[in-house]
Amino acid sequence: MATAQSVPQVVEGFLKDLLGAKKAVKLYPAGNPLAAEWVQRLHRSLEAALKDGLPPLLRIAPGRFEWEGGQLATRDQALESFRFELETRRVTEIVLDPGVEAWELQHFLACLNLRHEQVEAAGGLPALLAQRQVVHVGVRGPLWGDGTGAAAAGPAAARFELLEGLVTAILEAIADEFRALTYDRLRLSGWLLETARPGDRADQVFRAVQMLIPLAEAEPDREIRYRTLNECLMALPEPLRGGLASGWLMPAVRTDLNVLNLLTRFSGDEFAELVGLLPVGSLEALRTEIEALPAEEWKKARIVESLEDALAEKEVAAAPVEPLIADDDPGLLALREAARLGCAPDAALEHGTRVLFHLVAESESEAYPALLVDALEETVTEALGRDQLRLGLRTLQHLAQPAELRPEWQAEHQRRLQLLHRRLGARSQLSLLADLLRRGDSPGDVADAAEFLRVLGREAIDEFTGILADEPDAGVRGRLLDVLAALGPGAAPAARARVADPRWPVARAMIALLARLGDAASFPAIEKVARHEHPQVRREAARALAALGGRQAVGPLLEYLADPDAEVRVAAIKLLGGLLDASTVPPLRDFLAMPTRGASDLLVKREMIGALAAMGTAEARAVLEGVAQRRVWPWQRNELTVRDLAVEAIRTMSQPASAASEG
Repeated sequence: MATAQSVPQVVEGFLKDLLGAKKAVKLYPAGNPLAAEWVQRLHRSLEAALKDGLPPLLRIAPGRFEWEGGQLATRDQALESFRFELETRRVTEIVLDPGVEAWELQHFLACLNLRHEQVEAAGGLPALLAQRQVVHVGVRGPLWGDGTGAAAAGPAAARFELLEGLVTAILEAIADEFRALTYDRLRLSGWLLETARPGDRADQVFRAVQMLIPLAEAEPDREIRYRTLNECLMALPEPLRGGLASGWLMPAVRTDLNVLNLLTRFSGDEFAELVGLLPVGSLEALRTEIEALPAEEWKKARIVESLEDALAEKEVAAAPVEPLIADDDPGLLALREAARLGCAPDAALEHGTRVLFHLVAESESEAYPALLVDALEETVTEALGRDQLRLGLRTLQHLAQPAELRPEWQAEHQRRLQLLHRRLGARSQLSLLADLLRRGDSPGDVADAAEFLRVLGREAIDEFTGILADEPDAGVRGRLLDVLAALGPGAAPAARARVADPRWPVARAMIALLARLGDAASFPAIEKVARHEHPQVRREAARALAALGGRQAVGPLLEYLADPDAEVRVAAIKLLGGLLDASTVPPLRDFLAMPTRGASDLLVKREMIGALAAMGTAEARAVLEGVAQRRVWPWQRNELTVRDLAVEAIRTMSQPASAASEG
């Protein structure tokens, strides 16, 4: 039976194990053995703690955790941060059941690691746990009642939400101000010195640094902000800097991963100067504790290596900091601008991709470098989202034909490559490509997009054609058509499948594309839609049939001579001009014999007469002479014009009809 004095120790030990597992689950991806090991360790710790008297219900109160008959003041900084986090999420009680299983603890930790917006969107932590069927561990709060997730109703809840919104707006404004502060070295130096007053309070400076680290970490140019913060810390006067390093920064590495992130950004000389203030025994203990932290290996290795250097030298002098260069120095301004541009997301992405290529080529692992290839695959989508199509294409081509892969990796790589092509060929991913083309107007983007689709294959081309069909903007639709045209014959099957689309702009665009590609195999498909209800589709079909079918197109084009739309008739007769022969004379004669009702009929007959004159055969001349000798009344102006056109055409013909017949 646990004594009253031992229960706080049991609670404190369990909460620290919970914090360690929470950080590990957040740091390592799902399924990672290290994360699973931390969860199992927490499960064993909980079972032991419950046997030793851990209360099944812990209440969150200001500055402490409470239970029936006792409490634990959160003097430890990590425990206080955890308690504050629970309080801001409106958690007032944690319920622990002896029957809890390891998988429930893992889901519980994953929910605690979610962002505030994700938790709110899901209806709160209890609702999230209920969705994951976690029943032996839970949380309660003023808006959730007994943990079922049902929010409290009434004016009190409304006032609470209003107050919470006001607090959120204030905190966001303060966060924006501090983000700007991390980019301004002069203001930040002055603010840190002001924070330490009165009495050079290193603890107050440390809390200020703890607050600034997450703000810097969330920014795309975080390396510049870390550099600014580190320069300001190194510029602090003694003994404030020494007290901050020995009393707060170094000890906090054991419990605060954010501080670990900050220390990895110090240069070797700066770090040596900081740790030189600590005794040898403290350095050795610190090195051992860092190696056991649930942090990324490269970060731990970076700190441990610096500690070992400090232990080996044992003579690190606190050299005075050289005077800072003036802010208006031209060289400094140019260097700062170069560093800023180098840390920009686009430049960092391209540089990171080159590094990943090199790492894959130089990998000495016997196993397939899955993590490196995963990162390369992610850069393709990231590049499309940042309008870096050329980088995305180059990465995709490299993955498709990696010269540096070992023979034993080829089978696994081909399997992953097929999955990647299938994923990139989905509508959601190809929409990124279409958005990129919608925003830009570079001719190079069209060629790169076509090559991108060619690498992905037939399914991606079909999906891209579907995006084109759904595009409402005619200008953008034309640009997407240019991509398919640049693909060449590979785009023809997808276009043939959509020539009968019920949307006439889509049908016209597909017919024009097939004519542009010179795909003779599409002639039957276009012929089926030759009588489309929309005249613009019929005109496009006439042009495509003439371009693709040759003599085979004469029949459909002759049918267009009776089309109700004058422009279709004119287009048909112009196209027939290059295909006409003796077999087409009778339909032309019949049409010329029909009354000329208006300007459109007159225009079509003008084209017909010109075509007959160009043929120069006896049959053509006979038709023209019949029109020229037709009896016409003076008030029939259109017919008079037709007769005059026939007379003029006969005059231009070089051979008389009688001579042609005698010959």
